Amino acid sequence: MSRFAIAASILLCIFFATSAQPQQRPAIPLPVDPSIVVLSLDFRGGLAGCVAPASRGPVLLIYADGKMITRKDICGPIFESHISLDVVQDLLRYIIDDMKLMTFTTDSAWEEIRSERSKRNQRVVASVSDSGEVVVHIHTATMEHEAAFEGLSFYLAENPGAHSLVQLNAVANRIDQLAKETNSHFLATFDSSILQANEYLRQNFPDLPGVSGRNRTRTISADGNRWVNEFRYNLIDGGSVLVTVATTGIENPEVTVTATPK
Repeated sequence: MSRFAIAASILLCIFFATSAQPQQRPAIPLPVDPSIVVLSLDFRGGLAGCVAPASRGPVLLIYADGKMITRKDICGPIFESHISLDVVQDLLRYIIDDMKLMTFTTDSAWEEIRSERSKRNQRVVASVSDSGEVVVHIHTATMEHEAAFEGLSFYLAENPGAHSLVQLNAVANRIDQLAKETNSHFLATFDSSILQANEYLRQNFPDLPGVSGRNRTRTISADGNRWVNEFRYNLIDGGSVLVTVATTGIENPEVTVTATPK
């Protein structure tokens, strides 16, 4: 084989090897301020309200530094953890680049619903009352947008060809799945924390009541290994008690009790 043929073969190998490698997708620029929420998922209104409105909140919040706050439901206790910025980027690329959610508007979604109904000659307009609103909020360094729709599951089932509803539903399901997966790890430490807290109270503070699931205010994990469960309740005299259980497993927990007098 001639030198020219060998050189050509090498160049072809390099070309195909390079073209076969997946291209790196550009990063979504994030806000410099770590306290800015870059992504949130909320379910507003509907029949599932909170007894105390101040206790409700989005089921998921992701901050610019990767801090993530989730809830089992909109009225539940807070679970606080961190995810890598690579995971944040993958999620934002899916929402912004793949699902094109930054172009979602309620008006365009309704236009698609009317078009779907027109195709099937639907004259009776179906509607839904007391339905919650799905709200996805995105905030990057260069753009901010909120996609919201009331009665999403109902109108999507009625109009599966409404592309905007399909996109919003896919995004909400992906975010909600991340929240549920995160919460499952937190819940695994919950029962043992209650037992540990009550045993510590029995031995060291026998005059104080024990804790239960109703008293939990939040669960924190910075790295997925060390877990902190916080429980708080009020005393009859007007004071309050904060019980914190920090552990890396079910053995040798660090329990602290802070009693705040009236």
